[in-house]
Amino acid sequence: MSAALASAALPNKVAFGVRGLVNGLWLGVLNDRDLELLDETYYSRAAMYRGDEWNTQGLFGWERQLVDAHFKQQSRVAVLAAGGGREVLALRDLGYDAVGYEPHPELVSVACDLLARHGYPPSVEQVERDVVPAGMGVFDAIILGWGALSLVQGRSRRARLLAQLATHVAPGGPVLVSFFHRAADYRELKLTAMVANGIRSALRRERIDAGDTLSPNLVHVFTRDELAADAAGAGLTVAAFHVTGVAEVHVDNAAAVLVSV
Repeated sequence: MSAALASAALPNKVAFGVRGLVNGLWLGVLNDRDLELLDETYYSRAAMYRGDEWNTQGLFGWERQLVDAHFKQQSRVAVLAAGGGREVLALRDLGYDAVGYEPHPELVSVACDLLARHGYPPSVEQVERDVVPAGMGVFDAIILGWGALSLVQGRSRRARLLAQLATHVAPGGPVLVSFFHRAADYRELKLTAMVANGIRSALRRERIDAGDTLSPNLVHVFTRDELAADAAGAGLTVAAFHVTGVAEVHVDNAAAVLVSV
């Protein structure tokens, strides 16, 4: 795991082709459980998400703009992939009835402690990853935590998750998602997919998707058209789309508000 994390974080000055090749080798060799462990290892080591400096900073500027524009004031909001509670606390401070769901047990404890220290119910529950928990109910709005859509492994899982989100948000209610975005295919990601799928074919494993890479854990980098197609398959349409920042060369951070068709 440590070797995979280190090699995936090669500095940008190293040729993108080399990184694409290395990432393709790891994505070919590692199986699905290995990739889940890689993600768990990354978040276990990322102390930033457990600290008050991160979790008390409130909503990011783009999050606040989209929430103000698309969420009804004081409505019920579910935050999936809630991490250490940043979004839930910020929404509570803004008057929303917000609860969270998070698969990482340590982050659940951090989030509940954070909320309790700020005078709110410790309303973040541990759930399985990449699914909407049974019995969650219907909310006025849903937020899928920062970048979490890109962390869902495989298009079929992403399609299932989006379809589940559509059934747990009120008709016309917003689903706010954020993710890595690419304007078009480029050579590094093409090389990664080619190498990984060559190895996976030999090992008789499921192919990775075009746009999958390591950064340093497994992430999927969407095109806008791909996001729109995935949303449409779940009965959702893109009501707003914003590039929110630059992640690295050729890759942006982006967010979208999805609503039921």
